Amino acid sequence: MRRHQKTNISKLDATYLPILDQLLDDKQEEDKEKWASGFREIVGSIILLENPLSVLSLAHLLDLPKDDVICQLDCLHSVLGISNNEDIPIRLLHLSFREFLLDPQKQGKTLFGVDERETHERLAIQCLKLMSSANGLRQNICNLPIPRTQRYQIDEQTTYSYSPPELRYACRYWVHHLAQSKRCIHYRDSIYVFLQKYFLYWLEAMSLIGETNKCIRMIKNLQVLINSEKNAMSSFLRGAERFILRFRPVLEDAPLQIYSSALLFTPETSIIRKTFADHIPEWISRLTKSEENWEACRSTLEGHSNAVTAITFSPDGQLVTSASRDKTVRLWDATTGSCRSTLEGHSDTVTAIAFSPDSQLVASASWDKTVRLWDAATGLCRSTLEGHSHWVVAIAFSPENQLVASASQDKTQRGHVAARSRAILTPSILQPSRQVAGIKREMIMRISFFLWLLQGAPPIRPLS
Repeated sequence: MRRHQKTNISKLDATYLPILDQLLDDKQEEDKEKWASGFREIVGSIILLENPLSVLSLAHLLDLPKDDVICQLDCLHSVLGISNNEDIPIRLLHLSFREFLLDPQKQGKTLFGVDERETHERLAIQCLKLMSSANGLRQNICNLPIPRTQRYQIDEQTTYSYSPPELRYACRYWVHHLAQSKRCIHYRDSIYVFLQKYFLYWLEAMSLIGETNKCIRMIKNLQVLINSEKNAMSSFLRGAERFILRFRPVLEDAPLQIYSSALLFTPETSIIRKTFADHIPEWISRLTKSEENWEACRSTLEGHSNAVTAITFSPDGQLVTSASRDKTVRLWDATTGSCRSTLEGHSDTVTAIAFSPDSQLVASASWDKTVRLWDAATGLCRSTLEGHSHWVVAIAFSPENQLVASASQDKTQRGHVAARSRAILTPSILQPSRQVAGIKREMIMRISFFLWLLQGAPPIRPLS
């Protein structure tokens, strides 16, 4: 393996070093390091950006003159896709160029080696500087006329003009770059100072660009980076997490309701309420009495249009799934509370749901007399298992992930085999058998019992 890697690196050196060395040929010795430093800052940023930026946006993010960026990239058209239009994102043409620059063996040995952690930290700092600048984040950044303005009522051009690509990038990815730098956050760190002043403005901006659902994970990633669980920073982040979870539906729908609704109903003892109390609009002359502390409910998952009939967590704890009389199943992110996907296909009430032990499949039972198997990652229906002649009322996977059992009120017992053919499960009836009184003690009606065999399972004997 090492020999292969060494050979690969040697090939990359042979490919890219001549190109880069040629750029230094006409420069004096004292100018080479200065030029290479600019190269590492600009090109290093390009290869580590989560989403590509244009020349103009990159210059604004790095706080560099646009002409300096253009000059640095002028001789790199063979490895970077650079348009004459300054608003078109710069594209990396060859992933191997990224691999070449980030090779740890080049650190200190060539002028072109990019220190990955150092560059991520620099990008994180630049993101914070941009968001904190005069042209960065502020309350009501889009100058909306009324607080109840909903996000869908704001035209895209308005959002774009007040939050250009580099600012949106900074809002989305500053935590990512901080995490990749492996830097610990300390009390009274610049990150803490930023959050104490700009936290609500950042939430408003994330709402405007439709990224509220990412905020919880970003806060949780920050919690991992703090150097102590018992300081003001950790307390602030816990309060921020509760605030976002509690008011996520409001934040997603109407950005300015952060100040005139969410903050207003935040518990008085919350660090968020204490820190940003002066952001409650002055026209609210009589403050509503809020709870003293956070209630036990961390988050409310909204979306179904009829009664919810069943709910369960995935075994890995990543998802929550809910069934409803609106004929759908919804998959929710257990961390953020956001809806991952809506599973549509049943023609009647969905009565029961179950996750496979490996959390890869979701089974749903319905009054439409069918069982459906869904891919938990994509939300696509893998198969519809038919055979029951009445409502299906219960569903379960076997511990070894090979069998699915379904129960119905059609008063017969049958065994079914489901053999997987690529992405499809096709059931075939084994043999009718005797009636059973029930699967669970609390079920007093007479039900039928179906057994479905999944991929890789050995043959099963007919139920008797």
